[in-house]
Amino acid sequence: MNKMAKGALATGVGVALMLGGGGTLAIWNDTETASVGSIAAGQLEIKRVDNGVWKNSSNQVIDLANYKVVPGETLSFVQNVDLTLVGDKIEATLTPTYIGGMDGLSPHLDYTYKVSQNGAEIRTNALTQANDGIATVEATVTFKKDSDNTTQLKTQDLTKIQYVLLQFVRYSPVALVYSGWGRHRSRAQHPHRTLPPGKQTMAKKTALKATGLVSGAVLLGLLTVQGTYALWNAAVQATSGSVQAASFNVEMDGGSGSVMMAQPDGSQGTVALATTNFGIVDAGTSVYAGVRLTNHTDAGGQFTLRASAGPVDTGSLGGLLAVQQRAVAGADLSACNNPALYAGTAAGPVEIPKHGSGVLCFQASLAATVSAEGQVSTISIPLTVEQLVEHKG
Repeated sequence: MNKMAKGALATGVGVALMLGGGGTLAIWNDTETASVGSIAAGQLEIKRVDNGVWKNSSNQVIDLANYKVVPGETLSFVQNVDLTLVGDKIEATLTPTYIGGMDGLSPHLDYTYKVSQNGAEIRTNALTQANDGIATVEATVTFKKDSDNTTQLKTQDLTKIQYVLLQFVRYSPVALVYSGWGRHRSRAQHPHRTLPPGKQTMAKKTALKATGLVSGAVLLGLLTVQGTYALWNAAVQATSGSVQAASFNVEMDGGSGSVMMAQPDGSQGTVALATTNFGIVDAGTSVYAGVRLTNHTDAGGQFTLRASAGPVDTGSLGGLLAVQQRAVAGADLSACNNPALYAGTAAGPVEIPKHGSGVLCFQASLAATVSAEGQVSTISIPLTVEQLVEHKG
């Protein structure tokens, strides 16, 4: 190599080294700002608009603090709330949630609710930005018809009900591409190697099975951590109040004093009947008696009772004494003294409205051809009073 050639080579290497340190050169450059805009977050909120109203099954507005509910009755609570749902892809659920403890009446109550906007019921499990605005929540509380006497005067506190508005996120399907275990080689790398058909099938099945396992693991992983997402939520307290069960108070009066059918200790009351035509009952004659039943319930709505007399126990006179029973509306015990009342077909039970009365009348007749001189017999007649529950079809 001559000197000129060496010089040229050295110069070339120097240029190459200069190019290698290109970061220190003043290279041409230019910049431009992207006009992408700003990201604005949406909003999720719920507020009460009013205090709401309670209505009974007759659609009458009631003061729940002074209202007593009875089995079979349904009360409804209507309240307006303001929903704020701002976000192009926002989705949320609206659910009433009870955050307190269960009181003595709770197992005997059924709860339902619905939400409407502009007079039409809406789906509360898929609210969107289109549902932004005023919504009406209607919750119903039904006192189960099969509730027994132990539920009287019990109370259920409903002031701990919240309306919870909760955002939810829809998860997109996860697609996975499985590329094998890394040691597989393509036919391009081994152009002369071919697996037997059975081995090819086995390899494909193994790969598909492995893909399924990996996909399952990823999907399960997503599902198990979804609860850790900090989703938007909002809640507001309902102004609902407490539901109180009514009492079942029935007064019995046989003409010689009154007594409550249910005693404070839970035992059954007993009333003595004052018969007319006092004195000795001769063969072929009758005596009359009656019991007035008064409905003293403190129920807020309708509470109609039905009273009836059970099988009569005529005591020691057995079949020698015949007893007939009739029912009379109202409170007049003297109506039982009319012999004409007992003619014809036997009457059924008597219905007693709230704060009203009804009378069960009895005629006791001694057979005409009988010798029962000097005998004394005590007649026992069980009375049954039950609530009438309206059955809606």
